[in-house]
Amino acid sequence: MGVTMTLVTSLLALGLFAGPAEAKKKDGMGLRLKVGSDLMAVESSKVEYDGSDVDGSDIRTNTISLFEHGQRFETTYFLGDGVELGGMLGFTQARGTQGDAEDPPDRHLGLALTGAYNLGLGSGVRGFVQPIAGLDKTIIDVGEEQSSEVRFLLVGADVGVRIKLNKKVTFDLSGEGLVGSGKLTEGGESDDKTKLKYNKVGARMGLSVRI
Repeated sequence: MGVTMTLVTSLLALGLFAGPAEAKKKDGMGLRLKVGSDLMAVESSKVEYDGSDVDGSDIRTNTISLFEHGQRFETTYFLGDGVELGGMLGFTQARGTQGDAEDPPDRHLGLALTGAYNLGLGSGVRGFVQPIAGLDKTIIDVGEEQSSEVRFLLVGADVGVRIKLNKKVTFDLSGEGLVGSGKLTEGGESDDKTKLKYNKVGARMGLSVRI
């Protein structure tokens, strides 16, 4: 959370003190920098073996958080006519406990291509649709020298609104849906017949700055 809040503070400073933006900057100029997080997420996963569901493998997780789950940093370039194209980086490390023992950490990394189409809805408010396609990887330490790795290919989209705070800064709220297919690797080995299926729906918030 500390890294994310540092990025939020830096973006706010950039938007407030990096000099006034042009009142009518051309759509085909500039970059958007954005830091975002899940507000609420419902995630589900299951295991398939040779095309059939594995009994008892369904897992569902409900999360309510702010800058503790689903953190992402995004950079997009304005192509013109409300269209943006860029990439995103996701990062999370989670650690819990089981009884009196500490759980091994789960280290999460996501890399994706993204874009956006922006549409004016009214004074200071724009709607946006943001497609997402990329790779999501989670590493779970299961021993001093062992780890499991889960990789998903993800596709999906965010749909939301951008609320202008000043000429450069917007507060973004969106709904998100993602689906993925992947595999589990343990000790460097994986079974090609075993597939993991993943779904996520939720709400996100973010702060973006146009430079």
